[in-house]
Amino acid sequence: MKWCLVGPGYPPDAGGAEEYLKAMAERLAKKGHEVHALVFAQQKPGEETLNGVHVHRLQATWFGSKRLAWLAGLEEKIREINPSLVHVQSHASLYSLQAADACQRLGKKFVVLTYGPTVEHNPGGFLRNGFAQALDALRVPRLFCRAEAVLYRAANVETWCRSQGARKLVHASTGIDEAFLAMPAQERRPECLDRKVIGFVGALSQRKGARHLLEAFARVLKTQPTALLVFVGGEGEKGFKETLETMARRHGIRTRVLFTGNVDTSTAAGKKELIQWIDSFDVFCLPSAWEGPSQAMLQAMARGKPVVVAWIPTLDGLVSKESSAVVAFGDVKGLATVLTELLTNSKQREQAGTRNKAIAARYTFDRLAVELEKACLELV
Repeated sequence: MKWCLVGPGYPPDAGGAEEYLKAMAERLAKKGHEVHALVFAQQKPGEETLNGVHVHRLQATWFGSKRLAWLAGLEEKIREINPSLVHVQSHASLYSLQAADACQRLGKKFVVLTYGPTVEHNPGGFLRNGFAQALDALRVPRLFCRAEAVLYRAANVETWCRSQGARKLVHASTGIDEAFLAMPAQERRPECLDRKVIGFVGALSQRKGARHLLEAFARVLKTQPTALLVFVGGEGEKGFKETLETMARRHGIRTRVLFTGNVDTSTAAGKKELIQWIDSFDVFCLPSAWEGPSQAMLQAMARGKPVVVAWIPTLDGLVSKESSAVVAFGDVKGLATVLTELLTNSKQREQAGTRNKAIAARYTFDRLAVELEKACLELV
């Protein structure tokens, strides 16, 4: 079978969507399929074959964000490849509609991945939410009614998908690389020795709750003076690291906050480095306004860490009171309270981590690829 996977990027481009695309592409290629990834050229256009996957980086015209990007030559490339099926990621983008229109003109079958209504998984201000709702109203029915199947991330959006015209639904949650479950425990990083460490993994941005975490950490230090806060990840918003550094200096805690920069997990060495950072954490915290659901959270769960998150619907089924602490997005006081409780209770951390590892074992990329392949083979 010949596949085209259309998405926002491909490693070494950073991001959860990019990691998902690479994971699915490589696993399908290993099963003997011919796999092509059609993605944005975040550096310069070109083509290469990586681990059996034909990666086509196309010139993109941007209109403010990845979601509003138009890929030059996308239809021509789909025609040239002549795939059995096109996988479009995700509904909340201009290029997804571009790909769907191209498939219709070319008589090609396609499936589309969705996280649910844009304003629910990626909320903003009043004007932004109104704009997102208007775009969804224009795009979603056109996509879903033509797609052979709609792949949905979380169970809470199933009813919405049907209301938008989806003919067939396939549950396709996110996944993690099996290395996060299989790799032996790593030695604690030197920077983390004799510290109680709160760890964050992800792009530094307002929506990820990094500012709230830093403010909560300043409160934690009042009773946990040996604590260390580690941010693993590059900037999701330009200048945001500097903003966080300024905040840390203002609170007088700059020496207790560590920024590692981005870790390239597309390489074995990078993956091992990230695992070593996670193994050095006592608590993992990702108080995001939205995730879809979070690979970073699942990676930490796979390493047996307790997690602290802000509640969002896509976490349903992944977190529970027994294995995780949940607060409202922006609740700095509540965040500080649960972090302090976990840092002072090693038994609670251990019990939560054990439960989390068992949950994460159900969400591997291998399992997801098998389920995706089975569902899509029935469509062609």
